[in-house]
Amino acid sequence: MGHHVSAGTRRDFLRLQQGAASLADVCWLYDNRAAAVPDFLHNQRCYPFSPQQIAGLRYTTLKGTMTPGHCHFPLLRFFRDFPNYEYYWLIEYDVHYAGDWSAFFQEFSQDSADFLTSHIRHQHEEPQWRWWHLRHPRQSIPLASRLRSFNPIFRISRRALERLDAELRDGWCGHSEELLPTLLHLHGFRLADLGGSGSFTPPERKGRLYIDAPPDASGRMRGGSMRFHPAFWQPGSRKGLLYHPIKPLPTVLKSWLQEVRLQTRPLRVKARKLCRL
Repeated sequence: MGHHVSAGTRRDFLRLQQGAASLADVCWLYDNRAAAVPDFLHNQRCYPFSPQQIAGLRYTTLKGTMTPGHCHFPLLRFFRDFPNYEYYWLIEYDVHYAGDWSAFFQEFSQDSADFLTSHIRHQHEEPQWRWWHLRHPRQSIPLASRLRSFNPIFRISRRALERLDAELRDGWCGHSEELLPTLLHLHGFRLADLGGSGSFTPPERKGRLYIDAPPDASGRMRGGSMRFHPAFWQPGSRKGLLYHPIKPLPTVLKSWLQEVRLQTRPLRVKARKLCRL
């Protein structure tokens, strides 16, 4: 899934297509709100989606728009139109796997989990995360029963998507990183971590496929190979790992500048206080 076509994203898409050729249909979910579908995608399996199509799902959103928090909506739109696949992988354009995608998918050929994703955690493990806002007009789920996950790449079963579609139509609303794992776990679907070190990671995948790191005091993931921020310019050299987010150099420089500002902000605040003494 992505919103622009560049030399890098074309290369990554073709590499993914080649790796999954004997296993799955590979389709580019293209966000075409800003422009027409690029020429490259005219010769590929492509599913363009617009804000109007997403609005047609009639799901409740946190702030009236798809972002922040609702990057799963395009997949549900695709699922509504193509409901007959057994499993659906969603891979954002800035995810990189340092290896052969066919070997990556083979890792999960015997795993029947309904939801495979990264960094699955219980609420009590990361209480400071800012998106514990799951809500419904008539129901509630205690904080202690909620989960979060990190979903730049995930696999979900058809029956899980059917249930999520029904729950969203019924009025559930929340950030995808809370809504997906919490509702699926609550309704008895099986969750499993792609790798990392959490309690949902099977023993055979502990410490594999991505480097896990604890979030900072505000719950933001700033370390490891699968993180929210800052961005990578290039994936790391360690083979067999997932990396996210991989961004163009200007974006990376801006990302790291923001990181420096965040890291130095407490010192600046302290200095201002001292100056006022």
